[in-house]
Amino acid sequence: MARWRTRTLLVGALATVAGCSVVPPGSVVIPTLSPRREALSYFPAGAPVVAVVATDPQDPEVRRLAGSGLLAPLQRAADAQGVHYAQLRSLLGHDLVVGQPYVGAPPLAVLLTDDASGLGALAKALVRAGRATPAGQYRGANLFAARRFAFAVRGAVLLAGASTAQLVKALDTRVGDGGFEASQLNRELPAGGRPGALAHVFADLRPLVARAPPAVRAVPLVRALGAAGMTVHASATGLDAVAQADTSGVGLTEADLPAAGGSSARVPVPRGDSTLAVADLGRFLQAAERAARAALPVGILRLDALRERLDIVGVALSAGLLQGPASLTALGDAKLLRLQPAHPRTLALALSRAARRLRAPHWTIRPEDGLYAVRDRGQVVLRVGLVDGVLVAGRARAATLTRFAAVPVSAVRGPVALRIPRLGAWFPRPVVATLEGTPDALRVDAHAGF
Repeated sequence: MARWRTRTLLVGALATVAGCSVVPPGSVVIPTLSPRREALSYFPAGAPVVAVVATDPQDPEVRRLAGSGLLAPLQRAADAQGVHYAQLRSLLGHDLVVGQPYVGAPPLAVLLTDDASGLGALAKALVRAGRATPAGQYRGANLFAARRFAFAVRGAVLLAGASTAQLVKALDTRVGDGGFEASQLNRELPAGGRPGALAHVFADLRPLVARAPPAVRAVPLVRALGAAGMTVHASATGLDAVAQADTSGVGLTEADLPAAGGSSARVPVPRGDSTLAVADLGRFLQAAERAARAALPVGILRLDALRERLDIVGVALSAGLLQGPASLTALGDAKLLRLQPAHPRTLALALSRAARRLRAPHWTIRPEDGLYAVRDRGQVVLRVGLVDGVLVAGRARAATLTRFAAVPVSAVRGPVALRIPRLGAWFPRPVVATLEGTPDALRVDAHAGF
């Protein structure tokens, strides 16, 4: 991860100064009909990942991002390399294109500027400071090698990558006939996206699927993933991303989708905990079982054996006992399940029946503190029970589970939702993503607060 950040350091430094630059008098301005098309031309048509990022300092979304503080780590890293925003402020304005030109390749970044003289001066300053070394010329571009990355200056065009060999390949791509086109990106973008996005992203998921383990590739939903598109917007409260992946033409059914249907998941009010919430646990588990049977046809026999044992003690999972909205929350080292069952009385009866009929060596189920304690050789491995019609389960104290049953929930759009408390220094506030799908497309909506 550190190597990836270092290789794209120059790119990040350019983004850091968004929102504070002006073109100084006397700058060299090179007119162009399509700066985005120029930047995209350095990527081959088969590039698996391509992102177009706005850098116009006057763009409202760019200004929001610059003022959010999220770019501070990049600015500090750039300063450590001797690259200061004052040297870069005249270079921004057009779209920055960042992507992976080939499967397994390191990232490449291309930016067309309106200040060729300023770009050349920046390159010379890095050489004088001993942070870069001239590495020759190729197709009208001056190549430079730094300690952990390389960059090239071709008039008003800046390229940054992992090595000069990668930049040479990019320069060759530009003069060929197979360059990446904006239409490839636009074709995959999610419907209904607002114009003026901070970033538009194209991703071909098929190479990733092809490199996954056989068991993963066997899952119908994974096997169906094709091209995907994403838009990212900077709102007043954070970053909003919408991604959509094509899954059409491979015969998926709604039974294969853990996120089918129009119901809303219910997420416990934010507490700084990681949570997976589903609108209907029964439907989610059915899709998970179908995926498991496809990926692990032998291992699934254990699930069948477990179901048979539960049937013996009177708990028939096939009876729909686990229908209803549920959430799984990581509370410290414990994992707590909360289910609002569709049939709480039937579920309570099943638990009572299991406690009376269980006959297994070393295992017991006994009422305790209003719940049931499941013990293996005398050690509690699980507590489960209903509190005011809400099923709670987990390896935690009864008082903790009882309080957890009363935690208020908030409905979110989408049958599956995931809340991540924080992503390091970049997103210190919770990130919430929702997932929904049809046999033709899978959609993810995510929000990361500033």
